[in-house]
Amino acid sequence: MKIPSYVWIVLLILVSFGGLYFISNQRNKQEFENVQLPVEVEVYVDFNCPHCADFEPYVQQARQKYGEKANIELKMLPFLTAGQNPDTSVEYANAAIAARKQGKFNEYTDGLFKWITYRKTPTHPLFTFSDAEKELFAEAIDLDALAEFLELDVEQFKKDRVSEEVRAEVKAEKDKAIAKMGAASTPTIFIYGKQFKMQTFDDFDKQIASLIEQAEANQQEETVTETDTNSGTETVLTDSPGAENAGAAE
Repeated sequence: MKIPSYVWIVLLILVSFGGLYFISNQRNKQEFENVQLPVEVEVYVDFNCPHCADFEPYVQQARQKYGEKANIELKMLPFLTAGQNPDTSVEYANAAIAARKQGKFNEYTDGLFKWITYRKTPTHPLFTFSDAEKELFAEAIDLDALAEFLELDVEQFKKDRVSEEVRAEVKAEKDKAIAKMGAASTPTIFIYGKQFKMQTFDDFDKQIASLIEQAEANQQEETVTETDTNSGTETVLTDSPGAENAGAAE
């Protein structure tokens, strides 16, 4: 019986799409060796980068979802307003590092992204704004006002964000990022020091989940190996004629 030509065409299309799907998945899949907890993640951002702002809710969600199993750190890579006056990318980065000195880095970076986003798109679908935030964010961006809103020591914050120490920290993070990636680009993600290239923001969550699963499996395997080793040692000591003789001698 001769197979109609349209059947071969359909099969060819299915095989082609299947191959493309496989290639796409393999492209997103990155291998990491000796994976341990916590999963170490660095996310380089510029506060003037709209994609970084869109990515911020995914970062917050991953922090809440994985807790201590993933150490997700935002790193400063201010470059988008270089040469401008004011250079807000650098000013925002300095403010974030100043907030870190008071233990509120994550709260400040999240608040700053939300404020910048609200000024452009008050109905942004990825962000939820409280009434208090809406009232604050309705005004022009004020770095000191955000510090006060988050209950930081504002006077100390003002000193820190213009200090040479903070400027040096921001520059060091920026230089490190460019040295690793070759050219400034945000958001850029490094996992265990290796650049992770995602096609969608959901890839970020999937990769962390996969690495946590891998790390937990590694831990379990190490525990089993250690237990087997200890059990074997105990068996040898118990069954050893020398050990019995030693006991008899006592």
